[in-house]
Parts: sequence; C-alpha cells; structure tokens
Amino acid sequence: MQVPGESDELPTSQTAPPGAPGASEAHDAAPPPSQIGKYVIEREIGRGGMGSVYLGVRDEGGFKRLVAIKVVRRGMDTEDIIRRFELERQLLAALNHPNIARFYEGGVTEDGRPYFVMEHIEGRPLDRYCESNRLSVNERLELFRNICLAVHHAHQNLVVHRDIKPGNILVTKEGVPKLVDFGIAKLLNPGLSARNPLPTMPDLRLLTPEYASPEQVRGEPITTASDVYSLGVVLYETLTGRRPYTLRARSLHEIERTVCDMVPERPSQMATRWPAKQPDAQVAQLEKSSSIVGREGGPHRLRKRLAGDIDNIIMMALRKEPHRRYASAEQLGEDIRRHLNNLPVLARSDSRWHHMSKFVKRNKLGIGAAAAIALLLFVGSGATAWQAHKAELARRDAEMERERAERRFEQVRELAHTFMFDFHDAIHPLAGSTQARELLASTALVYLDSLSRDAAGDADLRRELASGYERVGDVLGRMRTGNIGDLSRARESYEQALRLRTELARERPEDVGVRAGLSNIHMRMGDLLSQLGDSLGSLEHFRKALRIREELSDQSPGNSPLRRGVAVTLQSVGDALMRTGDYDGAEIHYERSVSIRQSLLDERPADLDVNQLRRDLSTAHLRLGHFMELAQCDEERALPHYRAALRLGLELLEASPQSAWAHRRVMRAHDYLARTLLSLGRHDEAERHVGEIMRIAAALHESDPASVQSIRDLLLARETTGLAALALGNAEEALEGFREQRGLAERMLDQDPLSAEARRRLRQADMRIGEALLALGRWEETADELREALRGFERLAESDPGDIEVKREIAGALRLLGNALASSGDRAGATAMYERSLETLRDMEITADDPCAVRNAIAELERLLAES
Repeated sequence: MQVPGESDELPTSQTAPPGAPGASEAHDAAPPPSQIGKYVIEREIGRGGMGSVYLGVRDEGGFKRLVAIKVVRRGMDTEDIIRRFELERQLLAALNHPNIARFYEGGVTEDGRPYFVMEHIEGRPLDRYCESNRLSVNERLELFRNICLAVHHAHQNLVVHRDIKPGNILVTKEGVPKLVDFGIAKLLNPGLSARNPLPTMPDLRLLTPEYASPEQVRGEPITTASDVYSLGVVLYETLTGRRPYTLRARSLHEIERTVCDMVPERPSQMATRWPAKQPDAQVAQLEKSSSIVGREGGPHRLRKRLAGDIDNIIMMALRKEPHRRYASAEQLGEDIRRHLNNLPVLARSDSRWHHMSKFVKRNKLGIGAAAAIALLLFVGSGATAWQAHKAELARRDAEMERERAERRFEQVRELAHTFMFDFHDAIHPLAGSTQARELLASTALVYLDSLSRDAAGDADLRRELASGYERVGDVLGRMRTGNIGDLSRARESYEQALRLRTELARERPEDVGVRAGLSNIHMRMGDLLSQLGDSLGSLEHFRKALRIREELSDQSPGNSPLRRGVAVTLQSVGDALMRTGDYDGAEIHYERSVSIRQSLLDERPADLDVNQLRRDLSTAHLRLGHFMELAQCDEERALPHYRAALRLGLELLEASPQSAWAHRRVMRAHDYLARTLLSLGRHDEAERHVGEIMRIAAALHESDPASVQSIRDLLLARETTGLAALALGNAEEALEGFREQRGLAERMLDQDPLSAEARRRLRQADMRIGEALLALGRWEETADELREALRGFERLAESDPGDIEVKREIAGALRLLGNALASSGDRAGATAMYERSLETLRDMEITADDPCAVRNAIAELERLLAES
C-alpha cells in the first residue's frame, strides 16, 4: 500500500499559494465563487484534495473584516467528507483559546456545499517563522510553550488534533502562534460527536507520516498521548532544523518500520550531523539547521545547548510507548518552563550509560587518577573488588526494580484512562451496553484506587484521577444519562473526585481550569444527592457551584460558555429551592436563567452550538411552565411554554434523529402537555400527546432495557397513559397501566435499593393503583394500597425532612384514604384521615406566596371535613 505525500491534504497554512501541487485538474478549472454567505471572495489562499480556503471580506460599517472560508471541493462532497467537515466545524466552535484559530460561523453555499468561516491569520508556518526571524533556542522554546497550552486546551475539551506539524502552526507577525486545521481530529466528547459519528482511526492518506505517532501508524486507539508525540517531533525539528526520521519510501511497511521501530538520534547529536549526500527533500531542512546553528554561534555551541535537559525533554515526548511520554501537553510545556528557569525537569534519560558518561566528562582528572590507583590495587584487592561488584549488581537490580515499578505505575495510569474514556466511549452509544459499562467502571475503579495512593504532590495525576472518578460516577449513577443505577458507589466516586479537586483548588486558586473542574463536581454531587433524597445537601452543592461559576463569568464577561454555565447552575439552584419549598427564591433563579439563555440564543455566539442553545431554552420553557402550574396554578399560561419546548425539541430531533436525549426532550414536552390538558378537561387534545409519549418511551426502553433512564422513561409513560384512561372513565385500563408502572418502579429499586427516587416512584405507583381501585369501588383494596403508599412516604420523610414534595405526597395519600373510607361508610375514619392530611399541609408553613396547589388542597380538605 502506498501512502501519498502531504500534497493530498488540505494545506494548513492559510496563506499557501493557490498553485500548490496536489489540487485536481477539475478543481483548477473551476473559478472561485464571487461570494459565500455574507462575504465577498477576494481570492483563494489554500487548497488540497478535499477542500479549498478562500479569503473573504465583509464591510461592517466602514470596517473591512477579513476572514478565511473553508469550503468542501466540488465532487468531494460525499457523505463521509461532509460528516468530517461538520465535525471540524463543531469542534472549532467548541474551542476558545488565543492560540487556536477562532471559528465564526458556518453555512451552505448556493450549490449545496458546506462551509465555515474562521479567523484569517496573517502568519507563517512555525518552521519558516523561526528561520526568517533567526530565533534563538530560548525564543523557540518560549514560542513552543504557547503551542503546548493550545493543544492542552483542545485536550481539555476532549479533542485530539492528530495532525500537529509546523504547517498547522501559523505564527503572526506579532509572534503569536495559532494552531489550525482540525480536519482529521478525534472528538472524544460523546455529546458533540453523536451527530457526526466518524471512525476514530484516520485514513492514512490524511495523516502526515513524518509527524504521526507509532500508535497512529499502527491503527491503534488514539489518545492525547499521540499529540504529545507529534509535539515532540515538531520541537525536535524546531530546535535542530531536521526531523528525527527520514522516510526512504512512502510505503506503509517503510513508514511503520521507521516510526515504530527506529530510535531517533538525540537532538544534540542530530543538530550537527551532516550526511555526505542530501536528497532534495532535505535541502530545506539543512537550511533551517544552518539558520539555528548560526544563531547559536556554531554547531558545537548548539550541540552543547541542546544536550542534557532539552535532549531528555524531547526524547521523553518521543517515547514509543504512549504511557511513558508526558501525561499531557501541559506537562510538556511545564517542563520547558522549568528548564528555561533553571529548575529541575521531569524528563530523564532512558540510558544509565548516558549518566555515567556525563559523570566522567565532569570529572576527567579524578576519574583518570582513580583508574590508575585502581589498576595498582587490583591484584591485591580481589576480594574487595568482588564485594564491590556484588554491591554494584545489587544497586543495578534495585535501579531496574525502580524502573519496572515506574513502568507499571504508568501502565496502570494509561490502562485506567483507556478503560473509562476510550473503551467506555466506544461502547456507550451501543444498545444493551449497560452491563459491559458496569464491568468497565468496576475495573477502572481498581486502577484508580491503586493510583490514588501515589498521587500526593502530583497535580497532573490528581487531575486525571478526578476526571476518572467522575467518569465512573457518571456511569454508575449520573442523572439524565444512561447510568447503571448504583447511587451509593456513584457517591463514593464523586466524593473522591471532590476531595481531589478541592485540594487542587486550594493549591491553585487562580487556575481557571481547576476552579471550573471544582464547580463541575459540585454540580454532579448536587444532582446525586437530589436522587438520594438529600434536598438540603443538594442545594448546598449547587450554591457552591454557582458561586464559582459567577466569579469566573464576572472575570471574563465576554465568555459565552461561562455565561451558559451560570444559566445551567441557576436552574439547578431553582429546582433545589422548589424541592425545599422556597418558591420565591426558585422564581428568582428561574427568571435569571431564562434571561441569560434567551440572550445567548439571540446572540448565537460562535463558540456555542445553536442546538445546545435550543436545548437550553427548551429546558427553561419546561421549568417555567411547571412553575406556573405548581406555584401559580395558571395551567393556561403554562401551555405556551410546553408547546415552545415541544417545538424546540422537534427541531433538535430533526438535526439529531439518533439522539436519545432529543427523543426524551420531545417525550417530556408531550408529557407535560398531556397532563395539563387532562387537568383542563381537554381530553381529545391530550390523547394525541399520550400516544406519542408511549411510542417514544417504548422505543427508548427497547434500545437498552437495563438502563435506569430507559426504565424511568417507560414508567412515566405508563403513569400518564393510566391518568388519561382514568380521566376518560376507563378505570380498568388505568389500573392495568398503573400496575405496570409499579413493576417498573420495582425494577428500579432492585437495581439500587438505596435510591430515594426509586422508593418514591414505587409509592407513587401504589397511590395511583389506589386511585384506580377507588374509581372501581373496591374500597378494601384501595385502603390497603394507600396505607402501603403512606408507610413508604413516611419513611422517605424521615430520611429527608427537608423534602417538601414527599410531604405533599403524604397529604395526598391521606386525603385519598379518607375518600376511600368515606365511600365505604367509615365517616369517623375518613375524618381522621382528612385531619391528618390538613395537619401535614399546615406543617409545611404555608404562606401567601406559596403554591396555590397546596392552598387548594387545604380548601378541599376543609370542605370535606365540613361535610363529614
């Protein structure tokens, strides 16, 4: 198999000449468009086998804005390339870093080809910039540190670039490097990649073999370590003017032999090595090498400058085994910083002989004298020499054991990451994967716990461990995802992550990434404690997350993702306040959340996906409608919000027809509409929505029957269909639906006996069954079901005294039990139940601003008591 050269790729330099080789004849014949979207096309500034880049200009109030517009080539707009193009657009929109080319907007040309608009960079490729400006080694290292920060930002957003090379790093005339061309990047974020599933292994025609990692060439799973390797190649070339390898041919066999098997010379040695004959492809490299040699004052000075730390830093990044490289691009950049500041670096030479030779060089006279003395004493000190030899063997054994322990540690570190990120992400979208994901989580926990015992003092490792524990917690019990339902173990994992992130925030109070990570784990803890029935604990974590996110947003008012994070957290605080009965506080937080979300959707910032903004606004509409029903008893005013949520959900479903989340969003809007219309007596309208609820829930459950979320979907659908049947007078049909609801609640409880949600849903099903039996006139069975529901709700109230919703359920069960006793002729028993129900409601400290639903219940009970 032949692997074509770089000319088949889209040129990454935005200022590449239009006549660059590799464009097809058909493309040469096609004139550039005169306009794309709002931009007038000035000229073509780059091209390749798949696409073209044009310089566009737009007049904005007398100010001309220059942009780069990337367009899929005519004839290349296949389904696979369009998906890859769309992925690159989404990916760029999610990244916001001063050293990454900024994304502005996207669209489709008049002839149906997708395009996107990005920042136009007037710059030169990294190698040419360093050469033309005759930068010193230190200046090149400072420049390279910023590139490491850009790559690390991409990795934090779960993006692996996979094609880092000098041509994909443009440096402006101000000396600012910009990372460009994410055309073959791997997107690890399942929320973003769901719309555009692509193979994780790139086509070998797309990567650049000279900069590819061994695992890329072999087609193995790719992690962030692959980009670290490519950074090592780029740094090698930047400091020596030459690449660590020379490909004699471009066959797959030759590429694999060279990249995977050959050990490159150390940069200090390569910098001054001049072969007798140079192929044409190496002439430019020799010119670059000559440039830096001249800048450093000659080849021997350059060699001396690179020997030691720089050799070790680059060779550590270029290690063949991914787990033995730097743990992150940030760690590579930090080692460079430490070297520039004359501090000890993490990188160490792999060779003990290297250390020995350096020791000899530093102590030539002493070593020579010692050798002479040793020679004189050799004959008379055989026994002593033998003992020394044994001691040296023991020392070497100890050193080898230490190295083996370090390798095992790194292997465990890599394996834990692979289990919870690469393996898990690969199987997560698959139907019926719940049991496999549980096995992965359990296995990963063993590795994480092992690593955590050695994490003290290693900030990067602790950050990795926190992410790993969070992922395990997500799989075990994260709300609104296809989790396993083991909330107790999920809490243990989240608490480990919280401990690690709290320590990091205490040590690095000014680090934005560390503070953002701490806010994220507080959000996870808030959700989990809500599921476990700890309403006040949940509220505390949400408030901590809100405080951090508001501080971050205030420090960067133009940062749209941070504003969105504040809006999400405001809604979570509002939900928690609703559960604790603080309706005034809930309304304030809901209104602030809606205001921010509406502003973001109106602005449509380039760094946020429009569908994500639609999702946000859909959620906000559902919350507002629900609030109007519960707190203001205005069902008519709630309906427009529910319909708006349904409209936005259908738009999301059209954009992502395979997204389970979009299906659930549509189902939830149908559910709110159906229940509200039933309450208003508009049964015909309600029935249409009920049918859609059942259809969607059944499909979701069939796709992954072991998932707690799919069980929850079907349970809610059964409850709504039962309520509809009851409203239409079909009590037998309602009873059947409610019994199915109870069976599903029992399945939830079987999966996690500690789940407060599962226990509540089981008791709710008992109460619904009691309602249906009451309608059928089966008084004794009704009383039995309602007493069972009442006992369960009371146990929930004991475990979480702050949960006001449980108190409402208790009051409702007592009222229904009173109705059943009254219907059977037990007036005294009915009166006792009504009084207890009324007392329960009044114990909730009702005020004039509290929900009218509670006030209406009190009025109803007072009427029943008067009649009894």
